[in-house]
Amino acid sequence: MKKMLSFTVGLLAAVLCAAETVKPGTFPNLISNGKLELYDGTFPRSWRYVRTEPGYQSSGGFEDGGRFIFTGSKRSFLIRQDWTFNLIEGELYYLRAKIRTRDFKAARAIVTVFNNGWTREFSLKIPNGTSEWTSLEQVFPGMPSKSDYYSIAVLVSGVQSGELEVSDIAVEPATVRAKERSLEYRKLIPVPELVVLGRRNQLQAADAVLNCRWFGDKNLRQLSYSAGKISRQANIGVNGLVKLDLNGLEPGKYTVKAQAGEKTIALPVEIKPAFTPAKGRVLNNFHTVISEQQVKAGGSGTFVNPRIGWVLFALPKDMVLRIAGYKKAVKNGNVVFLPMGSHSFKAEKGSGAVRISAVAETSIYQLGAGPYLPVLPKHDWAFAKKYQTDIVMSFLGCGLKGADTTRFRAGHQKLYAHCAIGEIIKCKGDKYNHPGMNPKYHWWDGFFADELTLGTEKPIVFFIRNLDKVAIPAGRDVLTYITGHFPDTPYVAEVFSRCINLSDYSRVMLEVYLPSTYTDEARAEKQVKKLANVARNINEVCPGVNPYWGLSLCHSNVALSFTVDNEPEADHRVLLDMQMRAIATDPAFKGIGLINFWGDNYSDLERTRWVMDLMRHYVIEGKTTSLAAERGLKLGPGHLRNASFRDGLKEWQTEGAVTPGRSSDGGRFLRRFNEQKDPSIMVTLDRTDKPASAAQKIRNLVPGKDYKIRVVTTGAGRLALKLDGTELKPAIRLELPAIPKKRPVFSCYDEYVFTAAKTEAMLELNNEAMPKGTKTNLHYVSVMTSFKD
Repeated sequence: MKKMLSFTVGLLAAVLCAAETVKPGTFPNLISNGKLELYDGTFPRSWRYVRTEPGYQSSGGFEDGGRFIFTGSKRSFLIRQDWTFNLIEGELYYLRAKIRTRDFKAARAIVTVFNNGWTREFSLKIPNGTSEWTSLEQVFPGMPSKSDYYSIAVLVSGVQSGELEVSDIAVEPATVRAKERSLEYRKLIPVPELVVLGRRNQLQAADAVLNCRWFGDKNLRQLSYSAGKISRQANIGVNGLVKLDLNGLEPGKYTVKAQAGEKTIALPVEIKPAFTPAKGRVLNNFHTVISEQQVKAGGSGTFVNPRIGWVLFALPKDMVLRIAGYKKAVKNGNVVFLPMGSHSFKAEKGSGAVRISAVAETSIYQLGAGPYLPVLPKHDWAFAKKYQTDIVMSFLGCGLKGADTTRFRAGHQKLYAHCAIGEIIKCKGDKYNHPGMNPKYHWWDGFFADELTLGTEKPIVFFIRNLDKVAIPAGRDVLTYITGHFPDTPYVAEVFSRCINLSDYSRVMLEVYLPSTYTDEARAEKQVKKLANVARNINEVCPGVNPYWGLSLCHSNVALSFTVDNEPEADHRVLLDMQMRAIATDPAFKGIGLINFWGDNYSDLERTRWVMDLMRHYVIEGKTTSLAAERGLKLGPGHLRNASFRDGLKEWQTEGAVTPGRSSDGGRFLRRFNEQKDPSIMVTLDRTDKPASAAQKIRNLVPGKDYKIRVVTTGAGRLALKLDGTELKPAIRLELPAIPKKRPVFSCYDEYVFTAAKTEAMLELNNEAMPKGTKTNLHYVSVMTSFKD
């Protein structure tokens, strides 16, 4: 690090001699939300904390902006913002922040800008002491970074006393040249001014209105437009909303020419034949009944699909339908992908009540893959066939063997190949060809592009520029993964518009992964509200786009591999249910087009079955009541207390040498995503002349119900488990050896199952069978109900 810093200082001195800097604040702040404003939730958008949450107030900072507050003896904090800005190597920038201190003393306190991988950085040192709002600022040269990704962080470690407040954080071009070069990429794609908010080729003649948003001259209140035989004017409303009324045009393809001031903008559109959609009966945001009718044996019927997408058929068990233009037979429970408009069908077999519904797309990553650890049962074809193919409409990626893939294609589902988003961003040729778009690979229906960070403008511009290079044959689609916050910028609106208009059914999916953190339902509900805030945010930028996007949740729960099931005292299944219920019922998600679960390759079979149950309950059945409550699950069942030893040995009865401590690697081996609590805490059982043990009463059991105990240990030996009066069956033993630079410690994951005999049972973990001198670190114990296959 010293070599890196001396190089930076030397380069800075040389460059400063050759460049004239402007005053701080002359050019825009390159980072997102440097004022630390609170748009939603409880933490400023674009920023995140790692493990220890600092204090935060949305006011009271410099010029009454937001502020981070760091206090508490022996505490350490890291707040960061990732990949929201770009730097040009060698150009000059300001790093600025406002700080206020009161008797503050810490081992280290800095505001730092660093590259992807954190191999280069430039830091402002925050001094100890007492001061009113003080400006820290310094010029620094841009550093190289992989993929042009950069981060900024506030790092405060070893707080000894007092309080530090940080406000008004900025990274700004310090020279005219830096500003011009930092934004030079905009020449590739001029800043969009009129952005289409829907699918251009999915207008229907009876309701041909093209919704747009104007990002150009804010003083302009009206624009004119023409297409075919029509020539009209449209008002520019609040927030730039514009409705281009194309009613009166016959079905066909047109180019809408919009004239806004001196700007002329061409928008290709397609108008489909007119139809009158049924009013429909809305069950929840995922599910709308569009037709209910009685069909006689050999009889026929019609229905209107209001949008291109998935249609669910609820039929008598022995009934078979044939839909005009669709090759496969349709049976009870089948979900079929159909174009919008009027459809006719005939009863090939059976008769009775027919209910037809328009439902949101369900998808999962991926088909027949993982968990990627030895010993654990896999998501093979038999599992997918039994539990997934009746529920999941689209699978993202495939881990099945060739023969099983062929069997899968006999159904109604879609299958998408993986595409790294960087391949499109960095495409140098005139065309981007992907196997998912190759007609000879008949098992693919397109690809999913993984993943685009919306907080970084430069990659978005390159992505937009290269989207026209993507070769998409008829019948293939693109699903674009996006991540991060959804800033209100013309480029973000444009990339959303481009992505949903790549083909008839291309769409966007936003990742929002919520880890289990709380056992208190009120706090968890507050956490889940983030989902609705995200939906409102998207509709502020792109109003009315719910049918064209969806959320990707995460159900990964495999310890030591990748997991969001972080809190051993909380039932993560309940948190997943809370998320699905919020999406199904909150008005912010009205008409949502897609729900995905990511992480089947890091999930055990029981958790995947639960996700299938959630999709069936909320999407297929259209329910609004809690599935977790129906199954008798509670977020905090209270079976164990202090299960992660964060309160030392409180609630545990110990014998022998049992001592609290901390993992030397900080607990990173647990592979918990977005851990909000210190994962390094553990207890060590040392086998001396006599065995060591830790015991606690398991509470709130229901006699006759099945339960699963999960235990994670590191170090030598294996702890034995005893459960008084109850048979304990070992289910899984997973041993992962230490791997240099990858996995720092030898770690073990054990599962045991039992059927409760009483409402309480004493659980004991001991090292009786281990030789003297054996030390075993116990990181957590979890007890939850278990659902049998």
